[in-house]
Amino acid sequence: MNNMLAGINANLFMIKRCGKENPEITSRSEDVEQLVMGASDMIRQLLTFARQDRVQFQIFDLVPFLDKAFQLAKVSIAKTIDVTLENNAGALPIYGNETQIQQVLMNMLNNARDALKSIDNASITVKLVEYTPSERFKKANPDMTADTYAKITIVDNGKGMTPEDAEKIFEPFFTTKEVGKGTGLGLAMCYGAIQSHHGTIIVQSQVGVGTGFQIYLPISDNKALNQSFVTSANITVGADQTILLVDDDQQLREAQNKALQMLGYKTLEAKHGKEAVELFEEHQKSISLILMDITMPIMSGVAAAKQIRAIQPDSRIIFVTGYDRDDTLNGTQLPDAHELILKKPYTMNKLNAVIQQQLRITS
Repeated sequence: MNNMLAGINANLFMIKRCGKENPEITSRSEDVEQLVMGASDMIRQLLTFARQDRVQFQIFDLVPFLDKAFQLAKVSIAKTIDVTLENNAGALPIYGNETQIQQVLMNMLNNARDALKSIDNASITVKLVEYTPSERFKKANPDMTADTYAKITIVDNGKGMTPEDAEKIFEPFFTTKEVGKGTGLGLAMCYGAIQSHHGTIIVQSQVGVGTGFQIYLPISDNKALNQSFVTSANITVGADQTILLVDDDQQLREAQNKALQMLGYKTLEAKHGKEAVELFEEHQKSISLILMDITMPIMSGVAAAKQIRAIQPDSRIIFVTGYDRDDTLNGTQLPDAHELILKKPYTMNKLNAVIQQQLRITS
């Protein structure tokens, strides 16, 4: 899946470059790129959930994040439902996992959508504000000790729930949906995800009126925000440096080959480690950098890198993988413990930035 997504990103990059005079093509391509990276995050999250690993947290601003997350989540909601976002807060940095927050929002919007079947003038409102806990809130939630919170409210004017159902809504396998329409795990997972962020979810509902969920996430005092949604318009292009591109996925290899050439690099292609070593022996004087997949048939990327380093010890190699690092290596040691490993899928802008950094180190 990650190989396919990386191939999509490489082709998207070329589409954007060819259509840069058309703002509509650029905008649509960027939307698809965001969806690709969101899909990659979900794959990573599923793998993490399956392994029961610790989820990676970082500081990010919830305000611009919610704008993007809302646009992605509302795609699954019919246009007959009025869906609005009120997001006028200042910076609200939280320490969390973007994928989990995206999944919580998507799950809750889908639940709200389902509650609006056969409702006239159906509406869903999502609102983000900064919240200072009241004394009543502190007494009701003694474990919530932060000074300020980001408060996300999701309100629908749907069927609503009885008080008895509202009390059980976060219990695993409890659902108010028809048989076969829900697993009863969605809101339980949402609640667990928000708890892992040291936050909480409160539900208020009334039959025939609607339902409101209030999500509270503690605001971080760390200002080192992750700038994952900021991309530079200025791209440093190559200067005819030769890159050896090594990957067993032909479609991905060909797409990245064309994209790298578009960025001003020369390229050589190898479909496995053995072929990469042979090409390096033949062209070592002209090869500036190697982009090496780790998991390949015939000879792995790690084995190929060791042979290449035996020929030229200072060879620059960027390892890439669509898998978890530990699962990929499976106990195998990289030639250098500090080797750079790039996770698929990545944008071509990110790959180009990493290549430029490595080329500067060698120059």
